[in-house]
Amino acid sequence: MATYQEVPDFGLCIAEQALRRRFEIANKSASAASTKYSLQELLAFCKLEPHESNLYQYYLRLQRGLVDLMVVDTVLSNLPEDRQKFVHYKYELGKSNVWISTQALYINEATLIKWNREILLNIKNLLFYSLTLADVYSVMKVINMIHILDVRINTFNDEKIPVNESWLRNLIQKRSQYKAMLNIMLESIRRASQDTDKKDTYNYIVAAKLKNSHLNGTELAQYCGVSCSTVTKHLSTYRQSMRKYISQAS
Repeated sequence: MATYQEVPDFGLCIAEQALRRRFEIANKSASAASTKYSLQELLAFCKLEPHESNLYQYYLRLQRGLVDLMVVDTVLSNLPEDRQKFVHYKYELGKSNVWISTQALYINEATLIKWNREILLNIKNLLFYSLTLADVYSVMKVINMIHILDVRINTFNDEKIPVNESWLRNLIQKRSQYKAMLNIMLESIRRASQDTDKKDTYNYIVAAKLKNSHLNGTELAQYCGVSCSTVTKHLSTYRQSMRKYISQAS
């Protein structure tokens, strides 16, 4: 009798490969700088041989690798401290979940497995240029995603490299949506900073969450000096205002 086998999520596999590659690089900053320099040299050479499609394909693969590093660094920099330690032990030091659970973080394995999946899913989404509602409290993640999209879009717009027009239009649309999200974030921060009397409770709470994204509802309520129900109400309104950009961009 045939048994059912779960189909692997290839997006998560790609995300894990990108994460492992991040820690295989001994000197990340030097490698990234070297890759950027190689890209510039290769692009200049491509322009001398405009009909040599293989050169452009190699250039795009190099650029994709650099984008993958940018994505992984974006995700890791936005993780809480305990998740960053988990990634350090698991992917940089190569420790097992059992070792991490019993020798380092003293957190049960089921939680570590959950963390790992969440981290890989986060990387997967960004590798496919998609933000989710979980990202609407991270200004830097949105800024970095806009930058990554600019790198990809400008490559095809400026260098006239053959491209699937529908795919390119989709990237441009995502970039527009994320820019609109960023404007809303920055406007809340601006209004909160000008409201010295803290009468604009909505923007005060949203701005506080944007600056302290890892605070939970109770902690944020204490930080802002308001009730938990007030925090819940205003953050719900904020997420709802962002939902249309995520749905159109995802």
